[in-house]
Amino acid sequence: MFKIISRETTRITPERARKLLEYNTFNAQRRLKKHHLVRLVSAINSGDFTTGNLAFASNGDGIPVLMNGQHQLNAVIKTGKPIYAYVEHTECETGTDMSRYFGQFDVGATRSISDITRAEIDTIGVDWLGRTGSTLVSALAHIDNKGNYRAADNALTKHERAKKVKMFVPEGDFLNELFSSNESLFLRKVPVAVAILITFKKDQQWSHDFWMGVKTGANLDVDDPRLHLRNFLITCVSVGNNRSNIVAQRRASSKELIVRSIHAWNAWTKGERRKVMSPYRADSPIPAARKPIGHRAIQTTL
Repeated sequence: MFKIISRETTRITPERARKLLEYNTFNAQRRLKKHHLVRLVSAINSGDFTTGNLAFASNGDGIPVLMNGQHQLNAVIKTGKPIYAYVEHTECETGTDMSRYFGQFDVGATRSISDITRAEIDTIGVDWLGRTGSTLVSALAHIDNKGNYRAADNALTKHERAKKVKMFVPEGDFLNELFSSNESLFLRKVPVAVAILITFKKDQQWSHDFWMGVKTGANLDVDDPRLHLRNFLITCVSVGNNRSNIVAQRRASSKELIVRSIHAWNAWTKGERRKVMSPYRADSPIPAARKPIGHRAIQTTL
């Protein structure tokens, strides 16, 4: 639980803002958003800024950590003008409580599902890529308790969705392993992650062998369903990183990405060899993923 210790309205000068930013040490804190900072600077300079909101938390060691207000503090420094701000100090019992408290603030620059998920991940001590957690929770919204596809579950808030990451650490570890190279950017899309998690639920080892084959393409012959799927995803998924942006030759819908992934999985788990991919029809339902029982898969040495 977290407990509010004090609330006060105080004058924040540029000098004090610099001092308070020394407490901006929360691991899950988001990066500064330039467009939001520009808006705040403009409001302060024009006199339209009213009262700010700053929040600090500690977990018993007496050292405060900035939870909300980094954009406001940076705007004060940039303008050189003071503001008045409503300052809240809170004491948290655990790291999980700090994560939960951090997620409460949607003032000004709204916390995204990625922001909130990073805070939850910080409490479980995993070393995932920044994209892994948000992709995991977004994909989980499309999977029911039996591991089958469903329409997006919009009943949960983004805070409730982010909390689910703690219950799916093995799934997150698997996604992170697949995502961990620039050569596999085509796997990082949420619809592909949906298919990955569905197959993972059916059988973890088979799923590992299947998707590592799709990821690397190593030693796959021309009639291996994994090679067909790999070529399809590379062709039909636009990806980008800090150095490049690869535009797809054609855009596949989210449904087609899932359907073709599951078709390839079902064919591979039955040991089928195919010259071409299974046909796709936009009006067909998403097929159920097959549980690989009693069949020998096409083996690949990676």
